[in-house]
Amino acid sequence: MNYEVRQLGKDTWMIRSMMVQMFLIAGTEKAMLIDTGAGMGNLKAQVEKLTDKPLIVVNTHGHVDHAGGNFQFKEVWMHADDFSAADWMCTLSERQEYVRSRLAVFAPEQTQEAVDSLQPCVDYEKKALTEGQVFDLGDRELEVIFTPGHTHGSVCFLDRRYRRIFTGDTVNYGMLLQKSYECTALSVYVESLKKLLARGGEFDTVLRCHGEPVGTKGDIQIVMGMVQRIISGEVSGEHFVNPMRDCWNYNFGQKYSVSYDGPDAEL
Repeated sequence: MNYEVRQLGKDTWMIRSMMVQMFLIAGTEKAMLIDTGAGMGNLKAQVEKLTDKPLIVVNTHGHVDHAGGNFQFKEVWMHADDFSAADWMCTLSERQEYVRSRLAVFAPEQTQEAVDSLQPCVDYEKKALTEGQVFDLGDRELEVIFTPGHTHGSVCFLDRRYRRIFTGDTVNYGMLLQKSYECTALSVYVESLKKLLARGGEFDTVLRCHGEPVGTKGDIQIVMGMVQRIISGEVSGEHFVNPMRDCWNYNFGQKYSVSYDGPDAEL
């Protein structure tokens, strides 16, 4: 299983597996891996090709495409509110289903090779992230910002030195906000976006895990406006079904959309 690796500046790499982007950040003393994908191939070996520094592994949230490779590492940090999500979503059977359903839509010819690359899970230690926690990598610090919405335990990581924020799936072109995927009410998500905007003086660049990885803090304002329009009833969605999900889809131009539980769901 091959990974696409792209350097995004000094000591910062994007590692893409299928449709998911992970990020590797190095300081002078330690390195940090943000998310572990669905666990296809040998992510640990790929990281070791890029850095030999002691590694801290963190999750932005517990979904299968972000925590599915956790078992390749001895310990992983994530918010405690997503411990249970990572447990049930990242089993071998759930990872296999995730890969099959996504590739059936986007790359059916790759499906069997990708499924065959998935290895059974082994136990690893979960360590609980907390709001405001800081990881010192040596001349580079990453702060945890708690941003529930996409999941109950979603977090972002602020890299003040390079004025970047790693948002996981808290900010994407296509936002998944269905309760069946461990998402919160829309109003909770909006408060998290307001929190990020309040910290906007500390970063310029948003690094996200799907689509084009590099964005700006303007993307946060756009996504918040979309969700607020759903809450206010200004826009209506369409029932949407494919092998990946059954939801109501709210479209906002060519790039942006929100997948939600529909007009009768709790806001």
